[in-house]
Amino acid sequence: MYELWKFRDYEFPPAEPLDDVGTGPSQASMVATTDGYFNFRGNERAPRRINTLVARRTLTSEDCAIFGDVYRDLRTERGQFGRLWRRWLDDRARVEWLYAKLGDATATRTLRDFDTLPVNMHFEVASQTWSGYPWGLYATPSLSNPYFDPEFQVNASRANTFNFASAIPAGFTIENEGNTTVREVLVSILVSSQTTPMSSITVNNTTAGAGFFINQALPVGQFIRVDTGKKSIRNSTTGDGFYTNFGYVGAAELWFPVVPGTNTIVVSTPSFSGVGTISFSYYDAHE
Repeated sequence: MYELWKFRDYEFPPAEPLDDVGTGPSQASMVATTDGYFNFRGNERAPRRINTLVARRTLTSEDCAIFGDVYRDLRTERGQFGRLWRRWLDDRARVEWLYAKLGDATATRTLRDFDTLPVNMHFEVASQTWSGYPWGLYATPSLSNPYFDPEFQVNASRANTFNFASAIPAGFTIENEGNTTVREVLVSILVSSQTTPMSSITVNNTTAGAGFFINQALPVGQFIRVDTGKKSIRNSTTGDGFYTNFGYVGAAELWFPVVPGTNTIVVSTPSFSGVGTISFSYYDAHE
């Protein structure tokens, strides 16, 4: 069981919490036919449907002036978009978040009651899953890394950066400590030096049965970033798109999913001789 804890920088008052902690609705999978129904998703898991989470707090005090500032601060969050956080009650160190917009906060007070104000906050959810702890660039800051997430402590063991140096495929593992598939991964590739250019590069998650390839040599000293959430491939050093020779391996609809547990990654660089690095940045994914 968990409690909704914070929205953006606004920490909810603890008074009498009443939260929606259900699963939320799924996208429809059935369509009516002339003589029955057709399950057009088959065995595929249905994604989450847009839904609203409700967080209720009852502001109480011997004097309404005590909670007046708390309520006024809440009113400024109406219509804002940001992170909605939850905290698990059996382990308060375990926090997760998703993106949401505060649609409204309803509050009906009894005119003669200056000491109690029930407030219902309605959050429109904008994420498929709850995000847990970060990996890769999100977990390890540096002077040249704008992706570090300051909401979490630095954790060098989650760097998720690996080397490749030759035409022999390089294999390594990455982890998803959540309980559902990570759909948004930032893959960063850098060739720092080479004596023989690669003819292509393939990055395949053999555990998930999906990945991608780029059928051309990568420019030396420039970062190529594949963002599976935004569905973009860019040379982040120059800002140019890098789509021309990009393609998919396996389950193309997710580009590069990371399933719960240990994922085996194979990076193939035919004809390449040199030094390169690749990193994988994402958050553990939770239902």
